[in-house]
Amino acid sequence: MKLGLTGLALVAMLFFSFLTGAQTNVVQEHAPLTAAELSKLKEVFADHLEDRVLNRPNVLTEIKDLLRNRVDIVELNEPRDQKPCKLLSEVALYKVFNPDIKRDESFDQSNFNPLKYAFNYRLKGASIYRVDNTDYFILIKARPTN
Repeated sequence: MKLGLTGLALVAMLFFSFLTGAQTNVVQEHAPLTAAELSKLKEVFADHLEDRVLNRPNVLTEIKDLLRNRVDIVELNEPRDQKPCKLLSEVALYKVFNPDIKRDESFDQSNFNPLKYAFNYRLKGASIYRVDNTDYFILIKARPTN
């Protein structure tokens, strides 16, 4: 199998992010929600935020881990060297609690809300998605096993 230089860089980045992410999870899980995280949760859970997330410590901890440790956005200058991967536009929106959720008109890495999308966060391996018509890739790391 032949990987381009960018492909090797992506594999190396995934590997090292797994190693460093495991060391910071415990500290970050106990930190309060940031204003940006709370805004993302409100967008997805709407009127159900209290009963579905905030009043469920295990769910809240899992979401914090997801937002803080398991979703990375990377820009690769030569995405044509990558193996094809699913496009963000092919991922359904998560509309269970807020049927009015809409896709962003343009991609903004700093404000991207991964909770809006029905990604399979429970896969045993990592997942990669390409943001349509950009050089951005969304990496979803597997949940750490204890």
